[in-house]
Amino acid sequence: MKIPENTIQEISERSNIVDIVSEYTTLNKKGDKFWGCCPFHNEKTPSFTVTEDKNMFYCFGCQKGGSVFNFIMEIENMSFVDSVVYLGKKVGIAINFNNSIQDEKQNTEREILISLYEKCCGSFSYILNSIEKNNSVKHYLLDRGLNQQTIDDFRIGYIPSGSNWLYNFLKSKNYSDSFLLNSGFFSKRNPRVSIFFDRIMFPVINQHDQVVAFSGRTLSDNGPKYINSPETLIYHKGSILFGINLAIQDIRKTKSFILCEGNIDVMALHQAGFKNAVAPLGTAFTESQAKLLKRYADRGIILFDGDAAGIKATEKACSILERVGISPEVISLPNNMDPAEILKKNGEEALKKYCKYTINSFDYLLKRLLNQFGSESPESKENVAKGMLPYINSIISDIRKEACLEKLASELGVSKKSVLSELTQNNRKSTYLKKRIETEIIDIYSDKELYLMCALVLNSNYYDKVNQFVNDYGLSSNNAFTVYNAISSSLNDGNSSLESVTRRISNLDLKQLIVSKCSSSEFDDNPGDIIVDSLVFLKRKALLVKLSELETKIGKAGMQGDSGVIIELLKEKSKLDEKLGRIEDY
Repeated sequence: MKIPENTIQEISERSNIVDIVSEYTTLNKKGDKFWGCCPFHNEKTPSFTVTEDKNMFYCFGCQKGGSVFNFIMEIENMSFVDSVVYLGKKVGIAINFNNSIQDEKQNTEREILISLYEKCCGSFSYILNSIEKNNSVKHYLLDRGLNQQTIDDFRIGYIPSGSNWLYNFLKSKNYSDSFLLNSGFFSKRNPRVSIFFDRIMFPVINQHDQVVAFSGRTLSDNGPKYINSPETLIYHKGSILFGINLAIQDIRKTKSFILCEGNIDVMALHQAGFKNAVAPLGTAFTESQAKLLKRYADRGIILFDGDAAGIKATEKACSILERVGISPEVISLPNNMDPAEILKKNGEEALKKYCKYTINSFDYLLKRLLNQFGSESPESKENVAKGMLPYINSIISDIRKEACLEKLASELGVSKKSVLSELTQNNRKSTYLKKRIETEIIDIYSDKELYLMCALVLNSNYYDKVNQFVNDYGLSSNNAFTVYNAISSSLNDGNSSLESVTRRISNLDLKQLIVSKCSSSEFDDNPGDIIVDSLVFLKRKALLVKLSELETKIGKAGMQGDSGVIIELLKEKSKLDEKLGRIEDY
């Protein structure tokens, strides 16, 4: 789908980036910029800036930056199109998509699918709460310690028995067979048979408050305990968390979350006052889910079951959170109990008491390994060290990594050098010891053509002068050519904004560099002088290169005694000398 360029520009102009960003972090004006603590990484000294007149943001700490659209994409984990739609609603601009037939069809199907899931969620909830014969289902939820308010908040429902009930119900609402087949509700083998029937239905609602899937729990021994929706046009496993819609406000507020195992656990924690609880759904905790949480938090508390599977999942989650820059802590519950069991047997106050006490992930993992292997023999020390190294490798903070290595060595009664040696031998892409991958270093000061293009991004009224130079002499820098094409394409679409230019650049390093330079004041003063001086330098350089090439040709022609060629080459050289002499008047 494609949004008209003029619509994007209008939304950008109407969206006050200071107001938008202020919803996520506190900003204070200093000079020509607004400063605050970065919402994308943990910091005590503000390094995050918003430049209102350029409608852009930039963090000097984590180097994230860009337009108001880029900010929403990062903070809300949205695509570019979704960020435009989101901001369009905020400023009251309706969006008409310029779609291909295929895009338009997919967009329509997506909207109908979201509408279907919303309506089904309402119907299932109505059936659970309004039909007398479903009291036994309601009693199951109440017996787990959940109250009616929690059931309503999470929009829990029930789907009746009968594998054809949902098909008949939706057909009566005029949905086509072809649409229902791909809706995620029905068996591929028999399109009339629903994968959900006679189950408690837990709606999966994303951070934008859209119902995108269901998790169905059986109350009988018929079939799997839980069945989760398959992937559809609106639902992708491993990228969403149960309860995120209700938790997101508290996660933003506290900069922390509680990660637990199941749907009922999340509901129990919310009921006990821990409104920042979420859980993975139908899959192990993934890095994609961790990155979603990283948008809003820098501290994660893991509250998994205390059985073998829960311990293994806790270890994995600790490493995943470390890899994305979230500091993990762990809550250990007694006797392999889960939050829902504590709520049921001991009540909300007992659950609150257990959740008050956390242990940092390093101490939790080390204690478990010491209990498993001991630390008396050389073999046990080696096993403990090897067990800890994958976690230590996942830590992205060099300071924390160093501290963990020292503590591990101290606990084992060995030297830090020996632990570090073991870490090196078992290198698992540690950020502490990783080899630097040689990549192209982009430097606008050695690449004068790129320097010129960076200046042009913010001063597009000089485009004609630069365009004439490019037509006459071309560009030797690939990066400069990429930016030039992005500027040209943007102007052809009637948009000269920084956002429009950077959106057309796929090289992330190059895009980041442009945002960084444009967020500074380097090209704000006397932009005309900067661009003209750059053009003079580059034109002289291009002429000198051509003169050098001509002199080489003249030398070869002289060796061959070809006077006719020499005369023509000398005439050409004379013209270049004349151009070089007039260059100061450019």
